[in-house]
Amino acid sequence: MKKAGLILFAVSPLLIWSLFYLTTDLWYDEVYSFEHFVIKPWSTTFLDYALPNNHIAHNALLQLISRVFGLRGEFDFAEYVWVFRSFELLLSLATGWLVYKIARIKMPEVPAWLPVFILFSSVLFLNFSLQIRGYMLSTFLLSLTYYLQLLWEVKKKDFLLLAMAFCIAILLYAIPSNAYAVASLGMLWLIQVIKKTRAGGKLELKLGLAIGLGLTLAFLAYLPILDQVLHNDFSEAKPRHPFSVFKFILIWFQSAISSRFILIPAWVIASYVLTKQKRLGKYREWLLLILLPFVFAFLHQSRPFGRVFMPLVPFFALYSALALHVSWRQLKKFHSTFAYLTLLSLYFGLVSEISMLRTATLPALVEHDDVKQDLYRNYYLDAEFQPQRDIERAKESGYPIIATDLIDWPTHNLYLRKAGLDVPRLDSTWYELVLDTSKGPCILLTSVPNRKIRQLKAQDYEGLLLQKHFSMTNSLLVYPQKAENADPSRQTEAPE
Repeated sequence: MKKAGLILFAVSPLLIWSLFYLTTDLWYDEVYSFEHFVIKPWSTTFLDYALPNNHIAHNALLQLISRVFGLRGEFDFAEYVWVFRSFELLLSLATGWLVYKIARIKMPEVPAWLPVFILFSSVLFLNFSLQIRGYMLSTFLLSLTYYLQLLWEVKKKDFLLLAMAFCIAILLYAIPSNAYAVASLGMLWLIQVIKKTRAGGKLELKLGLAIGLGLTLAFLAYLPILDQVLHNDFSEAKPRHPFSVFKFILIWFQSAISSRFILIPAWVIASYVLTKQKRLGKYREWLLLILLPFVFAFLHQSRPFGRVFMPLVPFFALYSALALHVSWRQLKKFHSTFAYLTLLSLYFGLVSEISMLRTATLPALVEHDDVKQDLYRNYYLDAEFQPQRDIERAKESGYPIIATDLIDWPTHNLYLRKAGLDVPRLDSTWYELVLDTSKGPCILLTSVPNRKIRQLKAQDYEGLLLQKHFSMTNSLLVYPQKAENADPSRQTEAPE
């Protein structure tokens, strides 16, 4: 009973996150993936790589799910988004199970639920846990590949190597940039070979052959579109500075820590103690699996997105759990009390972070035009990112609707079409069209209402924000006549 309670405690951050985000609206990359690669013929999913948004293995699974559940209509994927997010949730839970199993093999002295808790309380992991993209599939497959390797080292069953090769192939077929992580696995095998050779041990090549087989299978799968994969604007993008990829290490660690700063001294103490006890070598591979992908990206001189390194977070969770356990043990008779206090601080720190992400993310990012996808703070995590709700409310107003400066246009276009609205998307001359062509008040949909209100006032016109809270899709009630002639009684009306 106690064990079940601890496991539930470890899983609870992911379950809480799911309560908030399982049914949340789709955002840019998700919409693009569905519209261009999922609700299309199979040939498009497998053979169209015009942009790296096509995480082929992942989109093929989404294609399969959409066919099994009969969700092939133009807007079905938006209407039943929870079906697809539930698939990502299953992958997230499966990744936690693998971390639990890995912990039992590699560090039986550490409670196996602890790294699961650290994983599921990392905002870096949670940020991608329900995202309908290929990153959670990649995280699961990388963890599974490592787990199969551990099993093979114990059982020496060749079918485990075949399963490992298959996982590597799918891992690469999901996102080509996962090659950095696969190369790191290969480097670890090479290090083992060198050590055994120097010690006069038996040369073991099977593991290397499994990695090579996985690479070969992925190469054959990509062969019809290999030129598109190797030569596109993203794969050929060069870094602004030769060493710029290393800035991602600091950003990645900051995101993985997720304001749980107590992990920093724990890492330092544990690394010192394990080195002194000559036990660090047993766990050094986790540190290498975190750092080596950045090194290979540097050697490649590419400019990968930070999210490419997200699948490494399970190894961070494993070493962090070990670090906490070793640090607690240094406190001797006080270790239990300190352990409870640490876990409580980690949990309440996570609650604080979630609260910040849901209430303080959107206004700052949007007003500063900083809406790129990040590892940590993203506009679509804000509680007021509800374009479908806000578009429906604008429709219910009965006024004509126009749109300008709507950040994440693919998402807004999807929900506008879903609401049956043919809304023109206007450029910088929007106010001229509003004022010259409208015959009465109209609704202006925009992501930057304060900016638009200032622009209206500069033209001596009135714009009234109809929402009580800043959102991604704000409705401005615009009067085409001069502000002094506007009907003040209408300006007090605002939807709930």
